[in-house]
Amino acid sequence: EIWAPTLDTDDTVRTAPAIDADGTLYVGSNNTNLYAVNPDGSILWVFTEPEDALESSPAIGDDGTVYVGSLDRNLYAVSAQDGEKKWAFAASDEIRSSPLIATDGTVYFGTGGGAVYALSTDSGGPADTPWPMLGQNPQRTGRQPSGD
Repeated sequence: EIWAPTLDTDDTVRTAPAIDADGTLYVGSNNTNLYAVNPDGSILWVFTEPEDALESSPAIGDDGTVYVGSLDRNLYAVSAQDGEKKWAFAASDEIRSSPLIATDGTVYFGTGGGAVYALSTDSGGPADTPWPMLGQNPQRTGRQPSGD
């Protein structure tokens, strides 16, 4: 075991974490908080604004914005530096899906009611991090690049 920080969640952590280029880990909890954990396991900050569980795994934009959805129907954009809210987008239903950031910075996510949203953001695309990704590439397609 390298470290196991006490997040003081008093609840379940159901989300997969995201990690940025400097090793900071971001993870949500059913206690409604988003946590930023330093590479040494100490807590950097806690974002406490959501009013319901975070079952959406966070995504990190190349501008240092952390995007996470909540069962309170909001997609939050949070500063990775200090945990301050940049903005929140009110969706039509609970957000359980994890946001995906396209190379042009568009953030895509779905809701429990079947809606899929595409939001224009200031991010220029996903962060360049060493963290393994679903599909093993930034587009999360699982396809290998062509050998052309």
